[in-house]
Amino acid sequence: TFLSGAADVMKKWQARDGRFLKNFSHLQQQQQQQQKSSSTTIVNALAINDDGVVVSGSDDGRVHFWDYHSGYCFQQSDTIAQ
Repeated sequence: TFLSGAADVMKKWQARDGRFLKNFSHLQQQQQQQQKSSSTTIVNALAINDDGVVVSGSDDGRVHFWDYHSGYCFQQSDTIAQ
């Protein structure tokens, strides 16, 4: 499997046949936390470690930490975008 990043969402795919598996969505996480944003966030960077932790960085200065298997965002860090 692999991840792709775009505006407000990361997508998990099955590499063998190109089948879509699930979304990892920044907007869903923001809505769950009652944070509404009028602008679109672009995912600029993705990384994964051996423990299955995905880190995504976006152009609004946010960094999210996700569980690769479940898609759950367990931590978020905000900073001033450069």
